[in-house]
Amino acid sequence: MFRKIWLFFAVFLLLLGLETLFLKSITLSPQGTEILAKQDPSMEKKRWWVEALTGEALKFPEKEIPIRDEFGYVLLFFSAVGFIHVFFIPSEED
Repeated sequence: MFRKIWLFFAVFLLLLGLETLFLKSITLSPQGTEILAKQDPSMEKKRWWVEALTGEALKFPEKEIPIRDEFGYVLLFFSAVGFIHVFFIPSEED
């Protein structure tokens, strides 16, 4: 049973690691940018001033966030650890 769980997580991390290595960046929609901006108090002050001066709501742009390659390599490392557990550690059933 544990071998199947290790295999599932190893394959999942392998796919996620490969995707992050090939993707290079994530683009947030205006709604996602707005959610992130609401968590920052300085951005909330800026939004209040823009709305007070212009009378219009502040428009949030799409934002591209780069993904560092190290994150993908870390995921691939943990995937390799999972595959080692699946293939090289003997199970209790053997």
